[in-house]
Amino acid sequence: MPLVFNEVQGDLFSASSSTSFAHCVSRDMSMSKGIATLFRDRFGQINELKSQSMFSNRKYLLVT
Repeated sequence: MPLVFNEVQGDLFSASSSTSFAHCVSRDMSMSKGIATLFRDRFGQINELKSQSMFSNRKYLLVT
């Protein structure tokens, strides 16, 4: 099945509350540049992410 997507101009964070966001971050969770700062400032909870085991091949989950 081919990948289908729509590119939309606008504020990412003004999407409906049913929208899910995913963002990759560095292992140290510094989130200090680019769009990572917007995610950090908007959702916070960095300590919750850091408390999850960082040395496994897991994905880290933050539900907001």
